Formats: sequence, structure tokens, C-alpha cells
Amino acid sequence: MQTAFYEGQMTGTFTLDTDRLENVFVACARAIHYHDKNAKHSDWGIVMPRLIFGADAQTADKEQWGQLCEFLQGLAFEKKTTANPKIFEYGTAELESHSLYCFGFYQSFVVYTLPIPEGLRGELTAAAVKLRAKG
Repeated sequence: MQTAFYEGQMTGTFTLDTDRLENVFVACARAIHYHDKNAKHSDWGIVMPRLIFGADAQTADKEQWGQLCEFLQGLAFEKKTTANPKIFEYGTAELESHSLYCFGFYQSFVVYTLPIPEGLRGELTAAAVKLRAKG
């Protein structure tokens, strides 16, 4: 862990294995979506708004990410009943006939999951690689 200042407050930073986290949260989204809707959807986008970009990230990327996070935080997610909401809770929202989920872990770490339409993952990956190449 490294000491860092964020918005005038001393805090700590550390590197996360975001690929591994994404695998876990995609599995959660698949399972909950199947449980709630009795339908399979394999491809999910993951948004973790409490994570902060590294210093080398492009300003435009940060701004677009911030806009996406603000949009998601403004949605009215319907809370669902869970066995232990102090450890895990979630809510659902419908957007253009697609289910979005908001997961809460230990009442502090929030993760949004968005369904990615079939075939679009490749286009998104190519766009991300192109953005990285610019930087």
C-alpha cells in the first residue's frame, strides 16, 4: 500500500487485479440474472466507481468514466432481499428492456453490471486497445 492524497485527504492506494475482479463480478451477474429472470446472458460490463485511475490515464477517459458513473448512480435500483445484506446486497434497474444490477459488498464497495449485447464485446475490446495505443 502506498500513501496518497485524494481530495485533500490522506488515504492509501494499491493495485488490484481488475481482470480477476471482473471474472468474479461477471459470474455474480450471470447467476443473479438467471435467478431473477430465468434467462442466460453471458457478457457483462463491470463498473467499479470507487476505483481511481492511475496518473497515466487520459483526461478524456476519466471524464467519460465519470459521466458513466454519475449516470449509473442516478438510476433508481430496486433493492432485492438477500440473506445477509451487511455482506452482500443488490438492486435491479431496467433500461431499454435490459436488466442492470448494482451490487453492494460489505455496505461500502459498489459494483454496477451492464449487459453487453451479443457480438459487441469484440468491438469494445478493439476500441479499448486503440485508446491504449494513443496513450
